Amino acid sequence: MAAEIVTALQTWLTRRIDIFDPAVITVGTFHAGTRRNIIPANATFEATVRSFSAATSQRLAEELPRLCRGIAEAYGLTADVRYELEYPATINAPAETAFAQRVIVDVFGAERLAPMPFPDAGSEDFSRVLDEVPGCYLFLGACTTADVDNAPTNHSPLARFDDAVLVDGVLLHSELAIRALKLPVSS
Repeated sequence: MAAEIVTALQTWLTRRIDIFDPAVITVGTFHAGTRRNIIPANATFEATVRSFSAATSQRLAEELPRLCRGIAEAYGLTADVRYELEYPATINAPAETAFAQRVIVDVFGAERLAPMPFPDAGSEDFSRVLDEVPGCYLFLGACTTADVDNAPTNHSPLARFDDAVLVDGVLLHSELAIRALKLPVSS
């Protein structure tokens, strides 16, 4: 039943969520049983759910627990579902993004600016700051290979980082702060 729920979560997303306002579910842990020949009495799994809008996030929070409970009920079982809204979507403010891009180009040259054509489905607690104060969340590349597109991601056990980029990070953030402090204060 738990394995069916995991499969159903993925299928549900592809059938019920707008592809232009996507969501992602990652089941990161799954535990059941003690031996291969003993049917387990319990199974548990944990998942991360991410979306790009508050409306989709709220919909997921309402409908995914119902889906899990419904599948369990179809088997004559119960599912104890705990759904926590952890992080809102990280959304950069347009003016602050343009400001950061200008500073990056000024400090490092246009070849070092790599705008993301599509949103990233990672979760980030800085999203809470951006909900309160307009800002821009930046990625500072620290990849050890020239093939950035195929390099392991930050949460991969294969990820490797080039610490030499820290100097550039300090320079960039210092310059962003200095220039921001020189901007006129709006009321």
